[in-house]
Amino acid sequence: MIIHLPQPVVRLFSEEALKAVPEEACGLLLGYRDDKKIIIQGCCFTDNVATEGRTHTFEVDPTVHLKLQREARRNGPQVIGVWHSHPNGEARLSKTDKALSIETGWLWVVTAFQNNTVDHSAYVCNDRDSHVFHDAKILLT
Repeated sequence: MIIHLPQPVVRLFSEEALKAVPEEACGLLLGYRDDKKIIIQGCCFTDNVATEGRTHTFEVDPTVHLKLQREARRNGPQVIGVWHSHPNGEARLSKTDKALSIETGWLWVVTAFQNNTVDHSAYVCNDRDSHVFHDAKILLT
């Protein structure tokens, strides 16, 4: 699966992640998908509403998620996944990320800071099992 990711959105990922340090930042990815590609049009950043452990876990604001789903039904971009950051970590899904995943078929994008370097990775959740992920290739547009 190829992920089409606009450069301006990548910059926003980095900015939001940096603002949230030492906690994880998060948001919902908006765009469209078909069998071969996912096109990210933007990200609606939300507060990390996790009740504890926000330095190593996140929870998107459910009221924002519901609002975006309503807008999508009116021909807005679809909610296609989730973005979050790993401050001082690696740009890969953690065991916690996989364990807390509940949406099948979603795209997950992770932004991480390590040794003053920003890295991004993408994963697609299995259509049948929300705890199984496949690597995805990011194509910057």
